[in-house]
Amino acid sequence: MSQRWIALSSAESWPVTALGWWALQFTPRVAQVGSHILLEVQASLRLFGGPDRLYTRLVEEAQAMGCPGGRLACTAGAALACLQHDASWSAQRHCDWDTPVSTLLDPLPLSALSAVAVHQRTLAPLGCRTLGDVRRLPRGGLSRRFGSALLLALDQAYGQAPEVFEWMSLPERFEQHLDLHGRVAHAQALLHGAEHLLRAMCAWLAGRQAGVSRFTLRWQHDGARHHSETPGQLVVPLADPTRDLQRLTRLLDEHLRRTTLLAPVDSLCLRVDNITRLSLHSQDLFGELDPQAGTGPARLQTPSGLREHRQHLHALLERLSVRLGGSQVCQGQLRADHRPEQAQHWQPMTPDSLASVSTVPPDVAVDPLPQPGWLVPEPREVALASLRLLAGPHRIEAGWWDAQGPHMARDYFIAHHEQSGLLWVFRERALPRSGRPPWFVHGLF
Repeated sequence: MSQRWIALSSAESWPVTALGWWALQFTPRVAQVGSHILLEVQASLRLFGGPDRLYTRLVEEAQAMGCPGGRLACTAGAALACLQHDASWSAQRHCDWDTPVSTLLDPLPLSALSAVAVHQRTLAPLGCRTLGDVRRLPRGGLSRRFGSALLLALDQAYGQAPEVFEWMSLPERFEQHLDLHGRVAHAQALLHGAEHLLRAMCAWLAGRQAGVSRFTLRWQHDGARHHSETPGQLVVPLADPTRDLQRLTRLLDEHLRRTTLLAPVDSLCLRVDNITRLSLHSQDLFGELDPQAGTGPARLQTPSGLREHRQHLHALLERLSVRLGGSQVCQGQLRADHRPEQAQHWQPMTPDSLASVSTVPPDVAVDPLPQPGWLVPEPREVALASLRLLAGPHRIEAGWWDAQGPHMARDYFIAHHEQSGLLWVFRERALPRSGRPPWFVHGLF
């Protein structure tokens, strides 16, 4: 069975282990060789829509992570040799696994293959400038002079001997430590070190195809300045699971801006508390949008537009909750009560309550009749002569069971006022002593 290998070079901002964790979302056959990552993707091509789509997606995500380059070949050794010779993405512009290995390797210099590069000073006087020159030398003489390791590396790179790797695997839990280069006295300055841990966490989440809903950043105070052994920590909840590095970094920055360190910090630890598997969204057969629809209101009529809008809304509410305080960002919750003043109550926003912000509790019956979107704080008396009744009455009689709440018996109408527009008005069913019940404005449409 033919194999298809991709070799990736690690970025300075991403640890090589994190790059391997990220690559596990494409295939379980991922190996680390020095500072490079190898992926064997033959069994994953159909899952990702073919070699072209897989390579395009991998390149786009790798470039977004800062990965400097990658190369393709039908053997791992050939992919690594091409990558060590030229690690830029421009050297591998197209997805092409059909090029013969000899065509790729023969022109490469001796430094491209590590097992050959160590003997470069000896091979150069023999007239060997490329890997093809070394391969054309007598095998017996090469084995006696340089040992079997050189021949084995050449045979593996050219696909004439099997390659053996130890495949990477994801740890069950994510908890990583980082020793800072110096003591940090201000909490916001911890973000630079924490961002390295966030990158590793996002790579781990990508390998698990999951998102984080809560994580904890802990720091250890410098023992020379602070004798307490209790480390400081910051628990960061999220409105919905995500592995978006930019969103996580911004949210952590908001928390650190409002944190005061008791003493300088010399080490950090990032731990994932809760994760949720992220669902994969399939693309629409004929496309979701008219090309002329752009990014305007029409996009909110598509599933992807709604998902994007929900993600931006949750990110905004997270930042507002940190800046203003958790009790200052509230959301309405429906109640099973027909009285307008008791039909909903406001509660502080939490990740659990935000997940159900667009759902109606099963015990709440939604009134089919029109009701206003805004209630006035206190009903205001209005003259019937200034109103033109359009619909009603809608009788609401409830609250007799509630010892603390008001007992309500009203007839509601939709009325038009020349200056105020559509109003929600009512009159009490109980007749006053004057004999004519007054009319009150209770809501605005």
